[in-house]
Amino acid sequence: MHSDNSTKQAWLIAVLFLLNLVTIRYQSIFDLLSFDRELILNGQLWRLVSGHFIHQETTHFLMNMFAIVPAIIVFRLYKGFAPIKLLIYLSIMISLALLIYTPDVNRYCGLSALSNSLILICIYTVWLSTRQKWILLFLTAYVVKLLTENISQQTILLATEWPALPSAHLFGALAAIVFISMSLSKPVIGKYLKRSSDP
Repeated sequence: MHSDNSTKQAWLIAVLFLLNLVTIRYQSIFDLLSFDRELILNGQLWRLVSGHFIHQETTHFLMNMFAIVPAIIVFRLYKGFAPIKLLIYLSIMISLALLIYTPDVNRYCGLSALSNSLILICIYTVWLSTRQKWILLFLTAYVVKLLTENISQQTILLATEWPALPSAHLFGALAAIVFISMSLSKPVIGKYLKRSSDP
């Protein structure tokens, strides 16, 4: 089982790299997959998911991969699976929040909102498995970063050519909180976050 999940994890990372090599190189493919409010409302629902996995420039992509690859590895180490279904669920949640609560946002792309989701879920997952106090310090630093970005409307770590959208980071965190809350009461969802020591 762990071998199969390692393969899924490797494929997920490889597909992300390949997909972004294509979308960075070919504008037409980027335009086909990016989050576009008007086109989504006209029925192109795949953009609810696909927009979160593509980038238009290399720095933006590499910065987001720097955050999301460690998160995927943490899931592998503590839970033994690559969270492909989880990524799809979170993408839809974030996109719906963008549609409803940010009417001025017409286009969006990138893994940054998803990386914020996975970071928070990873913090919770590692806490369940270890109960180490340093994790709470990491959580505090993450919350301070998130709040600072949304108050200042500027990203903290790195500026890119593609305009930053701190509200998407916040929606990513909120989607993670919804997922964690559902996991506490729904066995099918909770299996993703239960302690690794559980049978």
